[in-house]
Order: sequence, then C-alpha cells, then structure tokens
Amino acid sequence: MSVKIELYLPQSFESIEADVEQGTTIEALVDKIRNGTLWANAATASNATSPDGVNNVDAANIATSPDAANIADIATATLPHDAVALQVPPQQQLPYTVLAAKVNGRLKQLDYHIGSPAVVKLLDTRNSLADRLYQNSLTLIYLVAVQKVLGTGSDARIYNALNRGLYTELRHSLLAGKDAAAIYNHMRDIVARNLPITEISRRGAMIEYGLDGLTFSLFGKTVTRTGYIEKFELRPYENGILLRYPHQRDPDVLPAYYDDYKLGDAYSQLRSWLVKHGLNFASDLNEIIVAGREKDLIKISEDIHRKWISKIATDIVIKSRQVVLISGPSSSGKTTFSMRLMAQIEALEGDVPLYIGTDDYFLDRKDTPRGPDGEPNYEGLEAIDRAMLADHIARLVAGEEVDLPTFDFIEGKKIFGKRITKLHADQVVVIEGIHALNDSLTEQMDASLKYRIYISPLVQSGIDNHNRIPTTDLRLMRRMVRDHRTRGKSAADTIHEWPKVRAGEEVNVFPYNAAADAVFNTASPYELCALKKYAIPLLETIAEGTDEYQLAKNLRDMLSFFTPIVDDSVIPKNSIIREFIGGGYI
Repeated sequence: MSVKIELYLPQSFESIEADVEQGTTIEALVDKIRNGTLWANAATASNATSPDGVNNVDAANIATSPDAANIADIATATLPHDAVALQVPPQQQLPYTVLAAKVNGRLKQLDYHIGSPAVVKLLDTRNSLADRLYQNSLTLIYLVAVQKVLGTGSDARIYNALNRGLYTELRHSLLAGKDAAAIYNHMRDIVARNLPITEISRRGAMIEYGLDGLTFSLFGKTVTRTGYIEKFELRPYENGILLRYPHQRDPDVLPAYYDDYKLGDAYSQLRSWLVKHGLNFASDLNEIIVAGREKDLIKISEDIHRKWISKIATDIVIKSRQVVLISGPSSSGKTTFSMRLMAQIEALEGDVPLYIGTDDYFLDRKDTPRGPDGEPNYEGLEAIDRAMLADHIARLVAGEEVDLPTFDFIEGKKIFGKRITKLHADQVVVIEGIHALNDSLTEQMDASLKYRIYISPLVQSGIDNHNRIPTTDLRLMRRMVRDHRTRGKSAADTIHEWPKVRAGEEVNVFPYNAAADAVFNTASPYELCALKKYAIPLLETIAEGTDEYQLAKNLRDMLSFFTPIVDDSVIPKNSIIREFIGGGYI
C-alpha cells in the first residue's frame, strides 16, 4: 500500500508530489532519491527549485518509463500515467548528507516510518535543526570517548560555542595533549564502526541515549548511527578541548582555524564569575527563585553590568578615543548598551556624547538592494549610504555643522532638518549598528580616533554538564518578545525570518568582532527566567504542522528547565533586558 507525500529536497522552496510504500523510512526515501527509484508526479517533478531559483530536478534526468529509467529494481507494475522516475544527481540535489527530516512540521530521525500522507522536508546541516542535531551527536560520541579513554570517573563539561566549535573541559583528569589525541582516535573508531545510537528513555525534554555500552542524557535528537558524523576535529585550547565541526554554509569542510581569543577571554571571565556565585546550571537559578531570593540574583547580575560598562567608559576616556563604534548580532541590546555607555562617559567627561545609529543611514527604500529571494536586503552593507555616513563623521570630527538624517521607516526614506548639530571640543561620537566594526564604513577616519566594542549575550549557565544553552536561542527569544511588543509581529513571523537574519550576521557581524578593543556580555544569568513568562505564550501560538513549529517546540522545551520570575518589577528600568520585555526608560 502506498501513501502520497509532499516532498521538499534540502533547501528547496518547491515541493514534489510522490508515492512511497507505507512504512518507508526517511533513510530509505533518501536512498530512493539517490538511486533514481522514487516515482513522482511529472507536473511537480520539474518544479522543485532551490533558494537560488535553480531547478532541483533537471528535465534530462527524468525518465518517463521504467525502461527509460534503466534501474534494475524498479517494479514493472502498472504506473500512473503521470509518474516519472526522479533520477536526481546527488551532487546537484543531495550535495550533503541528509541527517533528518521535518514530517508535518516535526523533526524526525532517519529511522522514522512514513505511515500516512505527509509533508516531508529533508534536512542537511545547512538547516539549523540538522546542524544542532549534528552537534548533539558529536557531543555524545565525545562523551563516550572521554570515558572509554580516561576511565569511568572522567567526564566533560560542555560550555559554549567558540572558534566554530564547542569549548569543553575535562573533569577528574589533567588534560594533556596525548589525552586529546587518544580521545580523538577513539571517536574516529566509534564513527568508523557506524554504531547505532539508541533512545533508551525520556524524562521531560531530556532524552537518554545509549552508545557503545554507555548512556548519556541530552536535550534534543541525535542521528541514528555514528557513521553520519564524519567531519570533526579536537584541538587543545586553554584549559580544555575545542570540539570543532563544519559550518552550516559549507557542511563538508572544517572551517579554517582562527583563535577568537577576545571572545574566549570574555567567556572565561564569565565562567569565573558564575562559579564564584554558584550559578553554573539552571537548577542553581531555580533554587534561588523558589527561595524568593530573585532580587538578590538580579542585583548582583546588574552590578556586574555596571562595573563592566564603567570599565569600558574609563578606557575610552583614558585613551582619548573620540569615535566609539558598537556592533553585535541581532538582539544583542545595542541600543540600551549604547545609552548606558554614553551616560557613563558623560559622568566622566561632563559632556553628553553624540549618538548616531547606522539604521538612520539606510538607502531610501526604492534604492535598497534585493536579496536572492527578491525581497529587500536590509542586512547587507550595501543597504547603508556609506558615502554619506563617512562624510558626516569626517565633518563632525573636523568641527563642522552637519544635518544628520533620521530614517522614517513608514515612508522608507531619510528625513533631514531635525538633527542639525556640531561637536563640542573633544565630544565623543557613539556610532551603533551591525556594520559598525566594518572598517569600510569608517575607512577615511584616523584609526587612532576609534574605539571598537563588540557586544553579544553570552550564555554560560547550562542545563547541566552536557547540555548548554546556545546564545542564538536567547537572541531569538529576545527578538521575538521585543518585536511582538513593539511591532505586533507574531512569533511565527520572527522564527520564519530568523535564518535570513542569521545568514546576514555571518557575513556582516561575526567576521569583524576580532577587531574589537572590548567585548561586552549583555546577558544576565537570570534572563531566561525573566523571559519565560513573555516567551511561552507567544511560542504556544505556533500551530503544529507549520514550518516554524519544531523550533518553537524546542524553545518551549528548553524554557521548561527554568523557573520563571513572575514579578519582574525588581528588574532595574535601565537593565538591558528591558529593551526586550519593556518597562524601561531607555
């Protein structure tokens, strides 16, 4: 008995209608595509297009009969008159390993059996869900190898993303170069044996997996067999090991190594602070909140922000830097941080810095360049009127009067005449925006005048030793809560736009953070507890079966580990989190 599926190849915008035997697994479906033995409706077979608009199925690779297909195991039974065999060249249509699929909006592993009509979207690691699944699987293989090599008393803590990998530290063992090499070799052996990864049990959102005689609990799914995790490396780093893997943009290649030591130092500083205050895991935060001591938690968290902002402001003043450039990825809290930094500089200098947002220098909407999807691309540097911005900054620093624009997002154009200003002697200019650290934005300016700051919410308190909270998840929830509050945008729309936002950050933000003179962490340890009561109702509006459902479910599940702060009136009005939940005065 066959069932109809609406099939999407990886990264495809168009579907293919196909018939598969009831009970076919996702893995078997992928094999059929690779072997040219999947029969599809001829009208849809030629319409499958990728994000760049290229046909996913070349007409030359469609056979109109079993004989023409020349595939030995195609049945000779009577076929529908519009059926064609999809002979999909793997290098064109499945260029990377398929790790999972979304079936009716839910993430399914390759051993999932298709039992009824469904929408099936195949996923490789260019998709964020599959990328996270790859990381989970690699983490499990690593944890097993650590115990196999160093003994059952050994363990590893998975801390944070760094240098396109995961920073980890071994427990109960002194790290030596030979340890990393032995662990790596054992991981390679586990992958070469293509061992099954079995789900043993579930406890809430946590899944207990078995691999090579050992068990570990992870938040989220893994691949079904270790042979799928082919690309990785281990690299000793500081007091631990970097577990590196391919980037989503190029799943078959390990990225060139670059030591983002400034970000690493910021994480190290945060780790030390959290250990000092006993805030390592979600359970530590929950214990404080249940005991009614959240006010104390909030106070020490905000105090450290004040201390770090004061330190950066002092450094700017001591070094006599006149132009402060602030950048960070989406929902980093750039606006609030900028205002608080300006207030601190004013306290030290006695003069209010001049604020310039690069968003006010957007090209008029009619001139905005289009992305591959045909939509306006506001993330790219090309969307900024760079010539005008550079001219205005140069003239301001030279002491001239300048008519600064304000961008009208309703009219889609710059408005002049509202901010005609000139700098006082030695007055500081603060320029904020995602492109602020890109030198091409301020290349005509003397480098000795610039002070560059990279900000991002760096999350360090994990669920437990083996399960971290990705910074990207926190930023997405910040953006979702803020955009619903300020723009009435639905959670589904925010999640739908997120991949485009993330792609823009990879090009426009992250490559430039190494130039920063200072790195500032805008996250607070209590933040997920404060966001929970705002985020959960929004996430619950996303219907099962929609494309956004699985990520929404993942976020809900992740928040289930945190106790909410119900009364957030104790959060200061100038807290960075107020930029997202509201109630602030900045």
